[in-house]
Amino acid sequence: MHSPRLIKLGLLVAAVSVLVIGASAYASSASKSITLKRCGYFTSDYGKTGLYPWKITCSTAKGVAKDQDVVVNFSPGWDGAAVRYQGKDWVCTGQMGTYNCGYPYRPYHPHGQTGYKGPFTKDVVFYTCSGQGNPGCPAKTKFHNP
Repeated sequence: MHSPRLIKLGLLVAAVSVLVIGASAYASSASKSITLKRCGYFTSDYGKTGLYPWKITCSTAKGVAKDQDVVVNFSPGWDGAAVRYQGKDWVCTGQMGTYNCGYPYRPYHPHGQTGYKGPFTKDVVFYTCSGQGNPGCPAKTKFHNP
């Protein structure tokens, strides 16, 4: 039979292990900024636009950014809409030359309004290359997954 002292020590070690594992899981799940590289350009209504894909190919990023079939227009206070591209619903939003589309679209309805929830598993950021109030089309940009 084990002594009460060994049992207490074992429980203490187990409790510390759970805390360490939990803290590390929380830290890894916390949102971090990453650097995205521009993969190419497309021409939008606003002119030349740079593409910055995250976990998708450049051709998919271009398709999502260009071929947007609106599925749900968001309520006032929620910029953008849910759009369908190749059978999947994405959240597309932005303004002033800085835009992004994230997948998957998760509907969110606070107080009767229609919006979305994150985080996304795939995304594309796109910047118009000219105009005031936007970053232009740098070779790299910081990205923060909402």
